[in-house]
Amino acid sequence: MKVKTVLCPRFSEVSRSFFNRDCQVHTAWTDGACAPREILKAAEDLGLDTLAFTEHIRSESVYFKDFFREIEGLRKGLVMKVFIGVETKVIDEEGQLDISSADYAMAEIVLGSVHRIPHNGGFYHPRDLGLEVTLEEEFRYLMAMLRGGRVDVLAHPFGMSLRMFNVFSTDHLEEVIRTAALTGVAFEFNSKYASPVFLKEAVRFCRKHDPLVSLGSDVHKIEDLGRCRGILEGLI
Repeated sequence: MKVKTVLCPRFSEVSRSFFNRDCQVHTAWTDGACAPREILKAAEDLGLDTLAFTEHIRSESVYFKDFFREIEGLRKGLVMKVFIGVETKVIDEEGQLDISSADYAMAEIVLGSVHRIPHNGGFYHPRDLGLEVTLEEEFRYLMAMLRGGRVDVLAHPFGMSLRMFNVFSTDHLEEVIRTAALTGVAFEFNSKYASPVFLKEAVRFCRKHDPLVSLGSDVHKIEDLGRCRGILEGLI
């Protein structure tokens, strides 16, 4: 586990300062639109005090060492806390991740996500699986990551079901949050995928089970930065 103690407090410990951060940020190194330097300048202008770069990564990726070196240089001398991490997808029922051991060891924080859904030996887009299968399989692989012990944060939990079908299971949501609290994996409040109803239910279960929590706008362009603050501050 990486820097969760800095980025991810218990829900009961969240204060107003918690919202001056964005802990899921992508740049032009992968599928974002902006250079890291542009992101850092915009974050300072917005008054953010903590940022985590979390580039998409796969086991065959070769860029991460150079990316790490660039961010390491840019963050020197900044008042803002800046962390260098990854977002990677779950690939099996054991909670294994699509990342090399070297990149995993280097990353300061690891976000685990369900993107293409493992199913019957392949990886499928939710629209090809349909609502019922997506609901069950996404839940199953979120639980696999919680039990696998390799992720620091569950990135946009239930995001595939919400994005494609605008549906989630309340029972599944509570079980993920309850298990996250027990395993020490942070539950991410993500302003891109989640509906208002989902966020209200997530807050209710976080009050009940008190997991570690993370805050992310899933930034891919400048205007995304800090969006989670405006959406979630009043709710939490």
